[in-house]
Amino acid sequence: MLDTDIASYILKRRSIVLESRFRSRQPGDCAISSVTYAEILYGLERTSPGHKMRRAAGLFLNAVDSLSWPVEAAARYAEIKHDLWLKQNRIGELDMMIAAHAVALDVILITNNTRHFSRIGPPLRMENWLE
Repeated sequence: MLDTDIASYILKRRSIVLESRFRSRQPGDCAISSVTYAEILYGLERTSPGHKMRRAAGLFLNAVDSLSWPVEAAARYAEIKHDLWLKQNRIGELDMMIAAHAVALDVILITNNTRHFSRIGPPLRMENWLE
């Protein structure tokens, strides 16, 4: 599951290494959470109708599956948020939702923000395709 940070890198074509890894995958191998989908749409709201990012986003969103946020993710979200609250360690709400989605589906979260997401710990699994 690609997080919003990685999706942004792909959309902005900021890394040849990442683009190569993304393009080498078979259709259906990569997906995004519906939360990431919403974040991408929000980003597009701030652009003009003819902005090049709208075309790039359209191509990207057609190339990856967008997975609905299931009720199982809600339970994982509650656990993650509570655990981080106990540790007095915060991350963004949407990031917790994306992490919970990956945990609920037992998939690897692809992120460049491993320092941030590592606050969650197991059972969240991560990879950084920019390294």
